[in-house]
Amino acid sequence: MTDHFEILEHTPDRILVRCGDSPLKTAVRDVDGLFEVSARVNRDEGVAEFILKCVFFQGLGKADKVPMPGWMIWAHLQYTKLWMETGIRNAMR
Repeated sequence: MTDHFEILEHTPDRILVRCGDSPLKTAVRDVDGLFEVSARVNRDEGVAEFILKCVFFQGLGKADKVPMPGWMIWAHLQYTKLWMETGIRNAMR
């Protein structure tokens, strides 16, 4: 989570992460993004629900197109999928 992601908030069941540039850049960015990863555990039923929410947006100027090229959207979909698969796999241990 270093040099590209910044953890903005975390609780025992939720993490909110900012992405899009170095965490050292705290001002509004050209393109910005937020990820929320959470889990809800229902011990009585023996199940856990894993949730991933993400949003990318243009921080500066007027948005007249998607905030990033198609190949970058595809790459982000791949690593968010890996985050969830890894989290679920670790929870099942």
